[in-house]
Amino acid sequence: SSTMVHGTNRSTSWTDDLPKCNMTGSAMARNGRYKPDGKVDFEHDFEDRHLCVRYNAGTFLYGVFDGHDGSARAAEYAQDKFPADLLYERLPKAQCERDLCDALRLSFLAVEGGFFASLDATLARRANIHGQLPPGLNDYQLYEQAPGLITELQAVNEAITGGTTAALALLHNNSLFAANVGDSRVILATCANSVLPMIRQASGGLAPAQDLVEAHQLTVDHDASNESELDRLSSIGLDRDRIRRSGRVGSHENTRSIGDYSMKGGYKEFEEVRQALSEPVIAEPFIQHALPVQSNWLFMFLMSDGVYKAVEESHGLPAPMANVYIAQIISHLLLSSTSIQAATEGALNYILTDHLKAFLSGNADKKVKCRKRDDCTLVVRCFHHAVPAQHSPQP
Repeated sequence: SSTMVHGTNRSTSWTDDLPKCNMTGSAMARNGRYKPDGKVDFEHDFEDRHLCVRYNAGTFLYGVFDGHDGSARAAEYAQDKFPADLLYERLPKAQCERDLCDALRLSFLAVEGGFFASLDATLARRANIHGQLPPGLNDYQLYEQAPGLITELQAVNEAITGGTTAALALLHNNSLFAANVGDSRVILATCANSVLPMIRQASGGLAPAQDLVEAHQLTVDHDASNESELDRLSSIGLDRDRIRRSGRVGSHENTRSIGDYSMKGGYKEFEEVRQALSEPVIAEPFIQHALPVQSNWLFMFLMSDGVYKAVEESHGLPAPMANVYIAQIISHLLLSSTSIQAATEGALNYILTDHLKAFLSGNADKKVKCRKRDDCTLVVRCFHHAVPAQHSPQP
């Protein structure tokens, strides 16, 4: 299909050489705006990144990083640094479940700190330029009086823009942990326990009917519809109703992220948020504590918001139902595809084809809601779901 991205425009990452989990599939599709003939106009470079790493026989790390603001810099940084920091630095020292949860949390803060440290020289140059600008002038007057400085300032601002969501799933010694900032999700698909004996296949895998597939979100969406995030923002002096109405904190949809200097160290420069008592967007992650792997676990999937929003827009589904709908599509395709990879690609293709069909359907409401799509990344990791016959690997 024309929607799929096989590879991205980034140069290689050291994580490319790490062993991959062979119970996993991944699929990506680039953003775009639909034309009346169904063709897609791409709006910007692909900014999502992801991970499916096998550290050892009992430890696997999966991640989705949805970069934004015209830059994949933060997403690439997260893709590179999380495996190094979490698997190689912190995990070997963790003695118990609490240590692992602390390791996840500290890893988010370390990756955030490292990302901003990598911008130190650029931020220093920016401060230096600001110090040279004549005071009390508007943007037009500044450009007239100091065009060289303003041009350099624009280039420096460009170099520090961008941030990323991060949704991680860590499978360690048969327990699953999840952690996130932003609105990328980790979803666990399970089957109602009471029907397990009836659906177990000869291969030992589970082949449930679609209506038996349940979806449990293990992450939290950090956005303007999250009441506890609105409470947090209100407590530092921001107008919760304004944020809820606009769906944004300043110019940002995510209330937590990695990167995004303009809503962190630089937030005082922005009219809408400068009254905040502290940085409005933070990198403190939500942590899902250990869940021991159960016999009714089918698979889990990680996705950027482009995937579930395409489903919400196409079908008018509320958020929890979109998760279930996607889980059912993946389950159906695992039973009818040649591999986990083919099922994952098939699921994303199905979702985006549906989205385009909704745009072309002639329904005025759908034509507006489904006029464009964001970058999409879907990662599927099988547990006890039946896998395609030609592809029954051991993890």
